[in-house]
Amino acid sequence: CEGDPATLRKDKRPDLVFDDFESETYTNWTPTGTSFGNGPVTQNNVPVYQGKLNLHGMRAVNSHALALGKTVEARDGAIGTLTSKTFRIERDFITFLVGGGAHRNRTCMNLLVDGKVVRSATGNNNNGMSPQTFDVRRWGGMEGALQIADDEKGPWGNIGVDTIVFTDDPGAPLKPLVEQPDYGSMGLALL
Repeated sequence: CEGDPATLRKDKRPDLVFDDFESETYTNWTPTGTSFGNGPVTQNNVPVYQGKLNLHGMRAVNSHALALGKTVEARDGAIGTLTSKTFRIERDFITFLVGGGAHRNRTCMNLLVDGKVVRSATGNNNNGMSPQTFDVRRWGGMEGALQIADDEKGPWGNIGVDTIVFTDDPGAPLKPLVEQPDYGSMGLALL
């Protein structure tokens, strides 16, 4: 049934935002290593050479911007992980934004089930994050965890992640806020 659009559920449940990284700390995550700093980064704290991250809100995970070191090489050389609290897989898909290095198994976001990586996504050697989707129907009802890993010390040794949503709709991964059709309308409504 995996990947077959004919098997998508007709009774879509409400989306659940697992983490939007708008907090100043990694509240629901356990960090290791030196690459992730003390919390999600704002665009203002990103080195200019990294460019726009395509944040969905004000903050995102970025294993380069807050890594220890003053040079590109030192920051790319920092490694570490962020591992989420466990959760029950209660939706068919996990959508998120990811950017950074394209190093398979080394700069990636992983879904762990029974402690094993069952899904993984990398960046595309671009710091601007883009939408990705994990099909998790096969593990429905099971316990899982997410792990954001930076285990690459060379060029593009970084990973960026933002806005993780549990959903039944695989076709609607989140776009950066400025690309949303109603961007700015809340401010206009308040005026």
